Amino acid sequence: MPKHKKTTKTQNPFKSQTKKYPKRDIFALILALAAVCFFILNAIYFLTEKDFLLSMLEQQSPDLIPAFQSLSIILPIIWIIFAVLMSLIIYKIEKKQYRWYSLLVFSIISLFTFRIECFILGLIASLLYIKNHK
Repeated sequence: MPKHKKTTKTQNPFKSQTKKYPKRDIFALILALAAVCFFILNAIYFLTEKDFLLSMLEQQSPDLIPAFQSLSIILPIIWIIFAVLMSLIIYKIEKKQYRWYSLLVFSIISLFTFRIECFILGLIASLLYIKNHK
């Protein structure tokens, strides 16, 4: 009698492959994506409340209004660009193409865009990526 062959993974190409991720990586990904969301939400909020901030600044010191008007256009655009760049860095780290310190460097640079919460979340996320992405 002929023996039956055992089925292998290559015979069923449509079977889903489950990969177990460490909890540190999941938590780091959540923190990094929260930093991206903060960049986007802060840009949207800043653009929607620009008139209120302008009227409040006009009461305090009217000589700063021209500087604030140019800053109110440039700063949200910078935040959105940083959100896109940070999401690309996170994607590359997850695909193991970039190392953990690229997120750390980008988080430090984001501190200069006046987003302290994004700096802190990116810093913690990059520190969590150290162990699994050496």
